[in-house]
Amino acid sequence: MTFSFAANFFVFQPRTFDAPGQATKFVIVTAISLYMIQNLVIYLTTNVWQLPTKWANSLAQKSQFTCHWSESFVSKNTVKLLATGCSLVWNFLWYRYYVYV
Repeated sequence: MTFSFAANFFVFQPRTFDAPGQATKFVIVTAISLYMIQNLVIYLTTNVWQLPTKWANSLAQKSQFTCHWSESFVSKNTVKLLATGCSLVWNFLWYRYYVYV
């Protein structure tokens, strides 16, 4: 997390340097991403909107490389991939327009 905070200074190149303030914002945004966004997406795509996992299982069965993967394995990893993607977008937008301004 420390490396990510420091590396993002090179990515976003903020106009000002306020390490304590930016570090606090960074931790808050990252914590929301890890503990709220990801868990919400995992819950919703596991219990409410299961279409993505159905599509992924259908695609996995059509490939000779993935046809032996269990439905549980494909479903769990599809949900995790979606949660990670949502987290990535959340983090990028908040880092860009809130943390590293």
